Amino acid sequence: MTLAFSLLKYKSLLAHPISSVNALSKRIISMTAVLSTAVGSTWGSVCLLNSLLPRRVLPTKRFFLSGAIAGMPFAFLGDSRGHFLYFFRMALYSAWKAGVKRGLWRGRKGGELWLFVLSWAIIGSILEGKPSAVQGRGIRKGLAWMRGDGLVDPAEKRKAKKSAGKRN
Repeated sequence: MTLAFSLLKYKSLLAHPISSVNALSKRIISMTAVLSTAVGSTWGSVCLLNSLLPRRVLPTKRFFLSGAIAGMPFAFLGDSRGHFLYFFRMALYSAWKAGVKRGLWRGRKGGELWLFVLSWAIIGSILEGKPSAVQGRGIRKGLAWMRGDGLVDPAEKRKAKKSAGKRN
């Protein structure tokens, strides 16, 4: 996948082939190391917990604990926010589906829509409160445009407002 995304930057690859290939190789090696560490720590922690704990102690929760342990290598990856958010979203989705299957709560028709609406509300409140928390100038502009604020960067707008307030 990293190789596929690197094809989008073909102009920099043609302009600086050695440094581009070097950066791509470094990214692939670091992602491979982190993913293999995550899989290995998952498998190892499941085996360790199964051998150390009796059957009645955390019979189903030990797998969730192993999943949490498996997510720790992503803390050491420099640019891992997107990967962490993806895995976190998948973990929440998996926990929701497991809870519905076990009867812990009932699934609702259109529940995914309500989850989507709730996430948009949270993103909107974050954008309103601290726009610089949303990474990417283009993403902030797009979110502000979808809210009806126009195609402006809320972080720059806030910065300009603060600097105008200091002058007065």
